[in-house]
This record gives sequence, structure tokens and C-alpha cells, in this order.
Amino acid sequence: YFALSAPVAMLEMANYTVTPRMVPPSYRLGVYEIPDDTPIEYLAQEHWPEDWARFPHPESTQRLGDEWLREGTGLGLIVPSCAVSAGLGEIMVVNPRHELTKQIKLVEARRDIFNPRAFPGLGD
Repeated sequence: YFALSAPVAMLEMANYTVTPRMVPPSYRLGVYEIPDDTPIEYLAQEHWPEDWARFPHPESTQRLGDEWLREGTGLGLIVPSCAVSAGLGEIMVVNPRHELTKQIKLVEARRDIFNPRAFPGLGD
């Protein structure tokens, strides 16, 4: 999956690291693009399962994802990010079997992910 913004990507990463000090030096923030006419679907809030933000991932969201993958119509499905409260951030789940996956292009890989003011002493 891809975060739809750099801040959401960083919060998603925070779910897997205790501190930014644990981020490997080789880690990069990737910026990707897809053609404007790529079929992307959006999961409207009224279709979110009640337990969508629960951890570990509930069966309801897995069933929803499985059903979307079986339909196979879109390259991506935009859903709320569990890393951002109240669904205020979004990610795009990608169908790896979709014929347009090869059109996802990395256009930039940023080394400086965090603003030094966010974590004073990180470089010490």
C-alpha cells in the first residue's frame, strides 16, 4: 500500500518503529506517480466496517479487501489510514495483480525524512 501524503507515510512507519533512531540509514521516503486516468476506487466512510481501526487487523477489513481484490476492477482502493485518528489520513491499497501495476513509477527517493526540529538530538 501507499500513503497518500508524506505525513501519513511517516505516521504509518511510526507504527513499526519505537523511535526515529531505529529507522535504518538506508530508509527513503519514496514519491510515486501513476497516470491520471488510472482506475482508483474510494471506500466511502459509510462503507467502513465499524471496527476498521482495531489492531490487530480485524476480519471485517480483510474480507472487504479480499472482495475488492476478487473484483479486480481498480488498481488502487483508497481507505482510511489507521495511523491517523478518525480516518483523517488515507492510504491506497494496490492490487498487485492488476495489469497497470507496472505504470506505478518511483519519481523521487528522499533521504531526509524528518525535520530536525521534530526530534531534537536525533543526529547526536
